[in-house]
Amino acid sequence: MTIWRTMRNFSSMNITASILLFLAAVSAAIIANSSVAPVYQAFLSHELHLRIGSFNLLSHGGENLRMIEFINDGLMTIFFLLVGLEIKRELLVGELSSFRKAALPFIAACGGMLVPIIIYMLICPPGSVGGQGL
Repeated sequence: MTIWRTMRNFSSMNITASILLFLAAVSAAIIANSSVAPVYQAFLSHELHLRIGSFNLLSHGGENLRMIEFINDGLMTIFFLLVGLEIKRELLVGELSSFRKAALPFIAACGGMLVPIIIYMLICPPGSVGGQGL
């Protein structure tokens, strides 16, 4: 009974998804750099099939999707959709609903896009081939 109550309390916290995402990322990094990396790579290169009659739902251009492509194309699309919906909710009714509260995160986001571009342009002047400057 105590275990169920603890699990219910943990899952009701707002930070649960962040903790699980962080643990998954750390686990993937550890596995990818361990002795079981070939098994992990084989798992990621495994082809996926979801057939309805002769139609394969998990194919692109007539070729079956591999697990890594499904993660990149399918799951990441859902992830960024949910992030976008969360940002929209915060802008409409949450912590960022006023211009004053939203200004700093907006400026930080713009800086997060512009600063790497500026650094790249300083290191790799126009005319350098393939980003090979200096």
